[in-house]
Amino acid sequence: KNNDPAVPVAVNFSSRHFANPGFADEVKRIADLLLVPSSFLEIEITETTLMENWDETIIQTRRLREMGFSVALDDFGTGYSSMGVLQELPVDVIKIDRSFINRDLSEHRNAMFITGIVNIAQVLNLKIICEGAETQEQVDFLRKNGIQFVQGYYYSRPVSETVFKEMLLKSKN
Repeated sequence: KNNDPAVPVAVNFSSRHFANPGFADEVKRIADLLLVPSSFLEIEITETTLMENWDETIIQTRRLREMGFSVALDDFGTGYSSMGVLQELPVDVIKIDRSFINRDLSEHRNAMFITGIVNIAQVLNLKIICEGAETQEQVDFLRKNGIQFVQGYYYSRPVSETVFKEMLLKSKN
């Protein structure tokens, strides 16, 4: 409306939402009502949500993707992760949980877990985001290992809408 820059937004939804057979249609209806293109909305689910209602969650994620929404598996690696989950779940993005980079990455075994996740995600053509980066060393490690998208306090703590808009305007210039 105000010529503000448009940016994609990721939104977490609970298992209650995914248990509703009309969930995908409701998300689409609201996005259309607010004139938000589906490509600007990423729907995040956690592994816990997935496991609480596997069949309906799979149906809803497929429908959301057919409607043009991106679907992300949030907090990957903290719960029921398996290769079967990644193989069957129709997602576009995996968000590696912060607990993986909060370990001593100079230890070979810890580093190899992240490398392994990245390799599998690349084979499956999934976008990878790593959560929880707090130091330059962590960011350097992640970039060196092929992770293009990193979030965490290293970049910014949570900010108000006003401050966020200012940040967007500065990045636009």
